[in-house]
Amino acid sequence: MKLFFIRHAESIAHTKKLFPSYFEELSAGGKKEVGDMANKLRSNNFDTIISSPMKRTLETAKIIGETLKISIITNKLLEDRDYGSFSGKPLEQFKKQGDAQANNSLGFNYSKWEGESGDDVRGRVIKFIEKIKIEYPQKNILIVTHADIIRMMYVLFLKLEYRKVFPIKNVSVHEFEI
Repeated sequence: MKLFFIRHAESIAHTKKLFPSYFEELSAGGKKEVGDMANKLRSNNFDTIISSPMKRTLETAKIIGETLKISIITNKLLEDRDYGSFSGKPLEQFKKQGDAQANNSLGFNYSKWEGESGDDVRGRVIKFIEKIKIEYPQKNILIVTHADIIRMMYVLFLKLEYRKVFPIKNVSVHEFEI
């Protein structure tokens, strides 16, 4: 089974260097970049789009879905990592905490700030993959989600170290055989 993951387009929070939050919208530049990518995806024969329900990913999925004339299903397991009390705050604020212990092999651990650890994200990705293997066998699926979810796919299925996974760029497409 092949799965195609795409990271959401640029959000307003990214342009302001803020931690992501649930309700952030795409920037004008983000809407343009996802429109361009949607046109490039026309040659693929996706059966469905599964998206994180977070606003920036759902906006991305809707633009692609309208262009490709494909329906969208949301799944909470694809949500971005919960950054806890840092959500919506300046990225610089986390750097000021200076907590080296927050860094581990699966990314920063935000559970100390009522968020998620890398293990939490890993567990959600595993549940999602198990679910779609059962519900969508032999389907060509486009999954619109977040960088941490895609990065975790590289860890789980290509056995790469979390820290060694290259940056996941906006609207980049990543293919996995599972």
